[in-house]
Amino acid sequence: MLTSPQGGPQALDRIADRWNAKRGGVENQHKVAVVAGDVKFEPLAFTQSDAEFLGQRELSAREVARIFRVPAWAITRPPATA
Repeated sequence: MLTSPQGGPQALDRIADRWNAKRGGVENQHKVAVVAGDVKFEPLAFTQSDAEFLGQRELSAREVARIFRVPAWAITRPPATA
């Protein structure tokens, strides 16, 4: 995600339209993007270390479930809401 502390809604819409025109489509998916000005990039996905941590927690939960002979799906499922 690209963020900018300056600029109104029209300016941000114009930037988004220009970005889509230059970077949209299959033929442009591997092109390098260069952004000038006071624009900040914020990733929307987990970092690699966060993903590994979550995977390790899931594995640990499955191991504990196996020790107590509980099916793994019974402990990894989100609780039902009433």
